[in-house]
Amino acid sequence: MLLWMLKSMDNKSPDKSELKSLKKKSTSFMKVLQELLLTANAMTLCETFVTVCDLLVVFSPQIAVLYPALEPLVYEANEDLQRQLCSFLTEYIFTADDNDDTTDDNDKIDEMHNKRRRLAAFAKLVTCNIVPINNAIEIFKNYVKFYNDYGDIIKYTLTKCREISKVNTAQTLAMSLAKLYEEVAEDNGGSIDSRNEKFGVIRDLARRFTLTFGLDQVKNREAVAALHKQGIGFALRKQAGDELGVPPNLSFLDVLCEFVNKLIKQDRKVVGMYLDKHMANLPPHRGDEWAPLNNYRALLVNDDDTRSIASTSVSRPRGRRQGARTPANRQAGPLASTAIKARQAPPQEDDVASVSCSMSVLSTGSGQGSDAGGRLGASILSEHGDATLISPSRARPKLTMRLPAPSELLIDGAEGADESDLENFLME
Repeated sequence: MLLWMLKSMDNKSPDKSELKSLKKKSTSFMKVLQELLLTANAMTLCETFVTVCDLLVVFSPQIAVLYPALEPLVYEANEDLQRQLCSFLTEYIFTADDNDDTTDDNDKIDEMHNKRRRLAAFAKLVTCNIVPINNAIEIFKNYVKFYNDYGDIIKYTLTKCREISKVNTAQTLAMSLAKLYEEVAEDNGGSIDSRNEKFGVIRDLARRFTLTFGLDQVKNREAVAALHKQGIGFALRKQAGDELGVPPNLSFLDVLCEFVNKLIKQDRKVVGMYLDKHMANLPPHRGDEWAPLNNYRALLVNDDDTRSIASTSVSRPRGRRQGARTPANRQAGPLASTAIKARQAPPQEDDVASVSCSMSVLSTGSGQGSDAGGRLGASILSEHGDATLISPSRARPKLTMRLPAPSELLIDGAEGADESDLENFLME
């Protein structure tokens, strides 16, 4: 009924009484739905979740941008509603399937389809910037664990979030890693270090996140710095009542080590200064328990690692005259050097098929029970050429096919980059 009332209303000069009536009914209905999210059974709860997500899209702030006269109809999710929606993802979406042999395969397929439909409904709220990006923590946290089930949707959501705000997305990635760290530590008895086998789960997720920053370090420098800032704050957070002890999350710095190579030379120094600022309140960091802090700081202050790549690449075998080629060299050619291999991008997955698949899921109605809402929401958001759900094409960077000089290993334009803004950002 709400959607039909909105469809029949004049978008440019609506009747004030009709506008007031629709606002009252939509607000009352959303309150009822929010109560059902707390008390309804599983089947009703799932349909309520999709309905709430669809209505938040229809009555999002974008409706006021397209039709200023309909601004009174805007409904924004409060923090309580956002927490309820995120809790639903934990309890009903990112759950392991029961290995029940009695369940029919068709039923399992239908159940997975319904889960993907519900996840897409929530992801649409994030990708359309209807709810803050930090609501995607639960989604990004399960990127590796549920990659086979929801990898295309999660990847598309991450791509769109970076288009909205690279800094906020990087902070959300850090919070996702921190939440996974806390869960793994809790399962391990309250603490965990990098020598534990379960720590590999966190490290694998971090390595997957590093691929999202691409090869252009200058373009992503503020986002990467924000991730380090968020991670340092979490890792050095002291336990209440134990001001002189080792911070309980100190081993999280081993996770941040995966992102150090995404910092340019100048930014490593700035992040190192930010780390030293927080280390001033710590007790003397000697002993094996402080190894994560010492290792992380050593990576930040040591800027000779890139030069060592070049020196290794130009070394020649002993006992051979200059310019001589081995059979292997003759086959590989003059470009087959360790420096060229070091500069090549790590193998990435094919984004085109997965993004197009998730784009079709996100840009359509969320499901069978809300086809009218999906069509109406899509018509309102796309009538004026809205391109929120269109995935941009990304050209792959070209590799430089020649041996670099040691001075050329620095990022172009980074040597003279102004780091005062980034320093102020970190020192806030």
